[in-house]
Amino acid sequence: MRRIFHVARRELISTVTTKGFLIGVLIMPGLMIGAIFFINLLWNETPPPVTGTVAVIDHSGMLADKLVAKINPDVLAREHDDEIRRQAEALARKAGINLTGDPMGMTSFLTKAQKKAGPASDIRVKVLPPDTDPEKAKEPLREGSVKDGGQLVLVVIDKNAVVPDEKGNYGSYAWYDRAKLDDRIQSNLKRRLKQTIIEARAEQAGQNADQLRKMMVVRARESR
Repeated sequence: MRRIFHVARRELISTVTTKGFLIGVLIMPGLMIGAIFFINLLWNETPPPVTGTVAVIDHSGMLADKLVAKINPDVLAREHDDEIRRQAEALARKAGINLTGDPMGMTSFLTKAQKKAGPASDIRVKVLPPDTDPEKAKEPLREGSVKDGGQLVLVVIDKNAVVPDEKGNYGSYAWYDRAKLDDRIQSNLKRRLKQTIIEARAEQAGQNADQLRKMMVVRARESR
């Protein structure tokens, strides 16, 4: 019996001291925990506030003013405040707290949400003449960094971006951004640009863009 015990002990020691065992049992779980922590950290990180301009060369002649109205500090600040309120309400729900009739309680969650969200970005549109050379207009993107402000993006809009050409084809836009401009800032700006183009196309076609969007949404009701 003692001999069996010694053999089993020797086999156990030889197994647990192998490189494969150590990697599988000790190192891999540690790496997985570290990866989960890092991903969670990135997921919860809010985009840094940015100050600068979006330069626009509008060959369509129909979008520049609309983009000025869509991308400016006042609009961004309002949407930022709305997002903070949504986050505050989500934090309250997560904590199981009903804020109805409790403005002081809401203030507490608003403070937490504001701290997490940080300040709003200060971005505005700079309209360039249609005959501007895009290559020269891209030069400011190579100077300095995002933290320095200045020009963040150059957008060159096609002539047929709003009104189709003789073949019925719509154009689009070219996008040039400064190195290391946060992806979430880019996504936000591109969403506004796309929305502006779609609304202008709908308006040109005598349609209502909001109504068209509603018509394209179909959700199934839950049935029991």
